[in-house]
Amino acid sequence: MRRGRRRNWAVIGTLVLAFGRCGLAHTIYVDDDGPADFGTIQAAIDDANDGDTVIIRPGTYTGPGNRDIEFRGKAIRVTGADPNDWDVVSRTVIDCEGTENEPHRGFLFTTSEGPASVLSGVKITGGYAPSIPLEIYKKIVGGGICCNRSSPSILRCIISGNLAQHGGGGLFTYDGHPTIRQCEFRSNISFGTGGGGIDVYGGRIVLAGCSITGNWGYQGGGINAWVCTLLLDNCLIRHNESQSWG
Repeated sequence: MRRGRRRNWAVIGTLVLAFGRCGLAHTIYVDDDGPADFGTIQAAIDDANDGDTVIIRPGTYTGPGNRDIEFRGKAIRVTGADPNDWDVVSRTVIDCEGTENEPHRGFLFTTSEGPASVLSGVKITGGYAPSIPLEIYKKIVGGGICCNRSSPSILRCIISGNLAQHGGGGLFTYDGHPTIRQCEFRSNISFGTGGGGIDVYGGRIVLAGCSITGNWGYQGGGINAWVCTLLLDNCLIRHNESQSWG
């Protein structure tokens, strides 16, 4: 009898350890031209679970799986190899290769992502915003990043050289609560009613320690904000241009 009980306790202990390991956070590596867990960012995100970290090694990421990227509602961190080193950030490039005939953006947050969905340490460029349904309308917004009723954390990223026909050449957010810290928005363009660098409609956005320079928009060269709460903390906004106002 005693031996049987010992065996039962041993089996239970093994099961507890096994289930404990399943609950641990994992680190998943992405490299477009070297050994890694995945060759595309989207494939790594699809494999990740809440609490996991996806690390993107330096390189230029293009094509399917490396643009129009979605977190799919997951509370994960997607980051370059060293967000604290601007040289590494500038070499971790998501090149959307978007055009008017074939529009693509960098990241799309549309699944109620919250602050635990973190994007950091990457450069997003070459975005040309595809259209997205907003209420009853479709708008071509958010060339670099588009947030629709989502509240991600975006930290130490460079959003440069992106375009949107309606608003938010660099970033567009609608009815969410994103937090943007220590990011650079530069040389983004919007031809429509929204800001060249950042366009905000509804909700609440925090911009802390950000640089918004050299952007162009029909209304609001750097930032355009409508019916929202906009909190600015220690931001640099200069050399932006607008054809209409702001």
